[in-house]
Order: sequence, then structure tokens, then C-alpha cells
Amino acid sequence: MYTELLQLPIIQGERRSEHDALLETVASDAVIAQLAGPELSELERLAARPGARRKLEDFLAVYAHSRTAAAELSGSLLSLAAGAGSLRQFTPGSAALGQAAAAAVAHQVAVANFALGPTLGQLYYTLFPAAASAPLVIATVGGLMLALGTITALTGIVTDPVQQALGLHERRLHRLLDALEKELLGEHGTLRLRAAYVSRLIDVIDLVRAGVRAMHA
Repeated sequence: MYTELLQLPIIQGERRSEHDALLETVASDAVIAQLAGPELSELERLAARPGARRKLEDFLAVYAHSRTAAAELSGSLLSLAAGAGSLRQFTPGSAALGQAAAAAVAHQVAVANFALGPTLGQLYYTLFPAAASAPLVIATVGGLMLALGTITALTGIVTDPVQQALGLHERRLHRLLDALEKELLGEHGTLRLRAAYVSRLIDVIDLVRAGVRAMHA
């Protein structure tokens, strides 16, 4: 697909292809060649320095990961909103939300099946909460992970225009270009984008809360 249909560069294990039909087509345009020809030649010379290509790949990987992290943050915000709105709990991810939802289902089932009626059942299980079974927790968490994953994959349709309007895409791109400029000038360029760290922090909080709830169950 990459080498024959798209004709794009790819490294896959020991297999490697550097043919880039897209770049060749763009560079063959007379206007672009006139405007960017000298800069592309200089970039090619600088890229020949040891480690320069690897640094460029690292910068681009960080930038691409930040775009993915922004989508993951959208999924976490959806989980927080769902937990706050329906369960009135802090649910930073699908694990915490799934456990809370399983506990709510177990509570409702226990109340409905209470021998002395649902009214007394509500009072009893408020004082002595019903524990959700392991299969119920696993099914609920798995279902919510699948649902949130599907929704998160589509959130870019909404979040990308919002980020563009707020200038977030432009600021990330400027940071990438500034880091590349420093590296090509022989300085030490670094690229740090906070979205990835925030996304991982939320994941850690979600797993810790899920672990604590599981130990108390």
C-alpha cells in the first residue's frame, strides 16, 4: 500500500523504501521550486549531518503523538462529563466510569430484588452498598472502553475546528518549527508538548482509582 499505491517512504523492520511521490510532485511545481528551491537544497545539506535525520523524526513523532493525545483528552473529558452528569462521580477514564456504572447497576438490581420491597431495599443498600460482581465489572468496563474508543476516534470532527479557532494547532506547529530551526542551526532543539503528559496523567489517575475501588470491593 505504501510503496506501490501511495508511493510514500516507509520503514518496516528491515524493509525500507525512501521513494516519495508526493514530495516529488510538490517539488516539481515551478512556483514551489522557485520559492523553496534554495531552502530545500540547504535543508538537504543540513540533513546530511550525523543524527540530524533522527532528530527530525523524533520531533515529528512527538508532534504526531500530541495530535493523538488531544483526541484522548477529548475522550477523558467525555468520561468526566458522563460520570458527573449521570453518576455524580469523578470518572477520569473508562476504567473508573465502568466500575462506577457497574456499581450503579448492581445497586439497582439489588434494590429491585430486595425481599422487603424496593423502598426498604433502597434504604438498606444505601447503608450497605451492593458489590458488583467481577463479570459485571469486566463487561461494563469493556463495553465503555469500546464505546469511548469509537467516540474518541470521531471527536476530531468537532475538536479540530475548535482547536484551530483557538490557535492551538498553530502554536503546536510553531513550536515544532522553532525546535527544527534550532537543531538545523546547530543549537540544541527540544520539543515538549503538554497534551501527551496530561493525557498520560489522566490515564494514571484512572488506573489508580480503579485499583482502589477493586481492592475495596
